[in-house]
Amino acid sequence: ALAALLLCSVAAYVVRSRTPSGAASADRLLLLLPDSVDASQPEVRLWLDAASEEGLHMGILRDSELLRPTSDLHCAGIVIPDEVHRSANDALIGALYRYVERGGHLMLVYDAATWDLQGHFVASESRLSSLAGVHYALYERYLADTMHWSEVWGTAASMRELGIPP
Repeated sequence: ALAALLLCSVAAYVVRSRTPSGAASADRLLLLLPDSVDASQPEVRLWLDAASEEGLHMGILRDSELLRPTSDLHCAGIVIPDEVHRSANDALIGALYRYVERGGHLMLVYDAATWDLQGHFVASESRLSSLAGVHYALYERYLADTMHWSEVWGTAASMRELGIPP
């Protein structure tokens, strides 16, 4: 359900930000996966199935493909899933920055790419914080208080706009 909600939000964003040229693959989202992750894993299938159920075209992009120097992606955007892609090295982080700097759209989900390759949180915040435009993954600073669960409040119109069910 969370994946479907997130994908609905991405779909709305992609529709609003699509360029007029509309290349053949411009409506396709790419799910970024580490090379070692099997596409048949339930965590991956969840994303692909949710996209399909929402009428979105979603393919798989492997880290090695993004890191390829000749990589020229034509897609609506890249989704970095949380549970599947928590770890990333500096080369991958740099490739994500270059992709966005060239006009690409990126969806960071929860704690995606917040770990180094040894499974540790990196520095004082996510290496993607400046790319996202917000300081997040402040685990060193807030420790156990990094996450706080509470109810979401807003007008009915705001909830509809965000795609949050009643």
